[in-house]
Amino acid sequence: MSRSRLLALGIALALADSSVVTLALPDILRRFDLEISEVAWVLTLYNLVLAVSAVPAAYAARRRPVSVFTAGTLIFAGASLVCGSASSYAWLLTGRGIQAIGGALLICAALELLSEIERSDAEAVRIWAGAGIAGAALGPAAGGILTETLGWESIFYVQAPLSLVTLLAARGLTRAPHRAP
Repeated sequence: MSRSRLLALGIALALADSSVVTLALPDILRRFDLEISEVAWVLTLYNLVLAVSAVPAAYAARRRPVSVFTAGTLIFAGASLVCGSASSYAWLLTGRGIQAIGGALLICAALELLSEIERSDAEAVRIWAGAGIAGAALGPAAGGILTETLGWESIFYVQAPLSLVTLLAARGLTRAPHRAP
């Protein structure tokens, strides 16, 4: 798999995560004996933290994209495991917040890395946006299938190894920023 496709997979996973648990919410509600207003935070918290983290993540990614991508991916994968093994609603929300920080880091750094790998910035943006759209569109369906066949926890257990595979895209890259901040 090419570096660009591996980076696209990471982007798709992080952006799918904003909606992947949609069809799992009834199961999560029952598992933790929650009210509807409480279970909504499983989605809302991820999206809120992802949005708030995006600007600082982009700032860091412009300076050290390989390190930021690696850190973001490891944080995202680790937090996915926390979510999948959450023994309480508080742990699930904690994992979701941490996942979002990792997601913001890897999404922003992936764009910087794509800019270096692809022929043009326009091509890098096309791949980046396409991966995000695909992830957001496929998230609910993938989450629904996993929830129905293996349980809601499987959503998070599947994300961890898939996201770690994307680290292969950063292997061997050591670039310094090519643009002024």
